[in-house]
Amino acid sequence: SDVDPRPDGDIVSTKKAVNVTPGHDRRPNKSVALVGDTIRYTVTVSNTLPGGAWYNVVVRDALPVGLAYVPGSARVTLADGTELTEFSSDFDPATRVLGFCLGDLVSVSSASVTFDCTVTPDALTVDVEGNVATPFGTEPSATVTPDPENPDGPPSVGPEPAPPGPGD
Repeated sequence: SDVDPRPDGDIVSTKKAVNVTPGHDRRPNKSVALVGDTIRYTVTVSNTLPGGAWYNVVVRDALPVGLAYVPGSARVTLADGTELTEFSSDFDPATRVLGFCLGDLVSVSSASVTFDCTVTPDALTVDVEGNVATPFGTEPSATVTPDPENPDGPPSVGPEPAPPGPGD
């Protein structure tokens, strides 16, 4: 979905869920998750504007009751393809919020986070399909400018990026 607050904005976020439980593919009804199943979520944030930039991108996902985050399952893939997997803390159990820094999205680029959750017995009484992730970042720029101190080098993309990995 388009998450850019401007009309016809250029920042887009998608979230995909896949049941990765062994044997799930052999079930007669593959559209139903059972208690104990493992659901793998992938949240992708994309900047679709050539020459544009979105800085310090953070994804936050408030997990609904009925899903339990699998600690250590998160994998962040930055826009340059670097994968990060070792986080000391990426889930706040008090608020049930996952948070991940995805760095900067310069020009036409994407970054993503993938993580697993287990379906708990509480899912029998709530709707877990409503699980939504929200990206945040510094206002998208209209253009990327050359670095005045190094005009032949990479472009300047604004403020210092937040370190990639778990969100605040």
